[in-house]
Amino acid sequence: MDGYRRAALGTAAEAAAARFLEARGMRIVELDARLPGGQVDVVALDGDCLVIVEVKARSSDAYGVPAEAVDQRKRSRLRHLAGAYAAAHPGLGRRLRVDVVAVSLDRAGAPARFEHLPAIDLS
Repeated sequence: MDGYRRAALGTAAEAAAARFLEARGMRIVELDARLPGGQVDVVALDGDCLVIVEVKARSSDAYGVPAEAVDQRKRSRLRHLAGAYAAAHPGLGRRLRVDVVAVSLDRAGAPARFEHLPAIDLS
């Protein structure tokens, strides 16, 4: 898969994940938030909790399920980005959490299944 198609699928998966979270009562604050040191896929509010969401999409499980792609290095980066976003937006939430939304794509590349993993272990 070329880089353009991969980026387009990633953007579509992030938008679909945002709609999925909204349907479950979360308020989307920002998509594709750029920060020094990286990018946050989705920023949301779940009540008084600021939620940094990593979206992982896969078209097959040949290389593992989407959530397995959030390895130790990625968790460390998410921890840093969550703190940076919260510091830059101090009034947004009283608590902070990092979630993963795993998106399984169908053969046409459309989001077909979602798995929401709230409060992933960042250690």
